Amino acid sequence: MMKMIKIKYWSWRALVAVLFLAIGFASCKDDDDLSGDLPYLFRPINFSADVTSTDVVISWAAVDSAVSYYLEIHQDSLEFNNLVDSVTTTETSAAVQLSGGTRYSARVRANASDTTENSKFNATLTFKTPSENLFKGYTTEMTAQSTVTANWLAGKTVTYLIFVPTDGTDSISYEISDDELTAGSKICEDVPNNEYTLKIYNGTTLRGSVDVTVEGDFFLQAGDDLTSTLDEAKDDDVIVLASGELFETGTATYSFSKSVKIRGISSNTLAVIAMSPGASSGSNMFGIGSNAELDHLTFENVKIVGYTSNDSESGTKIAYCFNNGNACTVQSILFSNCVLSHYGNTPFRLKGGNATIDSLIFDNCIIADAGSSSYAVINSNKSGDVINNIRFTDCTVYNFARSLILYQNSSCKQVVIENCTFNQMMTDASSSRYFIDYNSSTISDGIYITASILGSTGGATAAGIRTGNDELPLTVSGSYYTTDYIDTGGGSIISYLTAYDGASTDLWSDPENGDFTIIDTGFAGLNTAGDSRW
Repeated sequence: MMKMIKIKYWSWRALVAVLFLAIGFASCKDDDDLSGDLPYLFRPINFSADVTSTDVVISWAAVDSAVSYYLEIHQDSLEFNNLVDSVTTTETSAAVQLSGGTRYSARVRANASDTTENSKFNATLTFKTPSENLFKGYTTEMTAQSTVTANWLAGKTVTYLIFVPTDGTDSISYEISDDELTAGSKICEDVPNNEYTLKIYNGTTLRGSVDVTVEGDFFLQAGDDLTSTLDEAKDDDVIVLASGELFETGTATYSFSKSVKIRGISSNTLAVIAMSPGASSGSNMFGIGSNAELDHLTFENVKIVGYTSNDSESGTKIAYCFNNGNACTVQSILFSNCVLSHYGNTPFRLKGGNATIDSLIFDNCIIADAGSSSYAVINSNKSGDVINNIRFTDCTVYNFARSLILYQNSSCKQVVIENCTFNQMMTDASSSRYFIDYNSSTISDGIYITASILGSTGGATAAGIRTGNDELPLTVSGSYYTTDYIDTGGGSIISYLTAYDGASTDLWSDPENGDFTIIDTGFAGLNTAGDSRW
């Protein structure tokens, strides 16, 4: 019995000895537990990244006996197969600049005086940079023929711009000088007509992008003749107008027979189009040629003004911007970033001639101070004329005696009104005017009003919406009306809208004079409803 106990005792002691030997051997094999006189250095610990926009500071703890540190940054997630930057430093941190909205991995090792004793990598750090766009909040656009002025956040470290065509043709690069970097602006010349994504880089690091279009077959300066240029233009040509200059169209209606685009070169300082002195109060500026078949008519970055010579003091206020009585077919008429104002009757009328327009679009426009008791903003009440789709987006429309749309005698498809501001509409007190009036005409795909605000009707007895459909084809969301919006005359849409507890003058800064800046910071639609410019 005693013999058996002795054998067990010595077996336990032998087991402990074997375990200690195993632990010691394993410790010698683990590089993270090596002491200073063993074959290589510890890996750096406390490895972290401080991310501020695209500026990143990566840091780690010091390692005894290290003479420097080697840092790698890869554009992946702990795969370390897409190296984008590397740094050797004697410090325990490194500042790097990376692309925005990107996932990165980093790894670091400690370097010894004898490279065979370098540590292994600490490869445990991954992080993502937030999105960055140095172009945001700044205007980048064509400023002359084949010329783009790029503007970005000044003072940021950037080295070059690259124009990347959307059609896949060769990109074009422009270096950024120290002075241009300080100013945050560069004029890029000899840029061919095309649609581009313009990118800005620091070395290989992308710091922003913006879309820009370079176009133009004709470039008109002050005094150049717009109508003769239109006659000379070919189908799909683009006529570019100098910033802020006046271009007159003569005293007779100009009828379009080709698909063209008329563009003011600047989106901020709009070119101006008006009829010439001698045009009568019954004149119309534009029409469409008899039996013309057009893909598009586009107006961009222009003020199209009813006063002859844009002279509100002594000029004559003409009746119409567009007044068409010819048979024609047009796929799209677009007004983008335009101001249409001061017409005796209406900006747009079809007066009976079997015209068919598939889409009539007003985007980012101001339409103001026009209309009589007989004419709406869009007026098509003669037999045979068709406008299939009408769209208003990010528009402000104010000071009209009658409706937004008066459309009768033909069926059509759809009306879309999105993020728009309306005030002083249907103000003619002689009769109840509808906001949208299709009378007995049907609209197959409905009327959609989204994130819009309806303000004062000027004390008149206004009406809502009328169509020839069996049921009102109306969908409304996120839209409001002020206490001085009244549509008790029929077809009321108030029940579809959200009431604002105040008048138009409580909501907007100076609506009578066209300033619709929202002054009520408690308004529920402050950041969602109405024309976004306000």
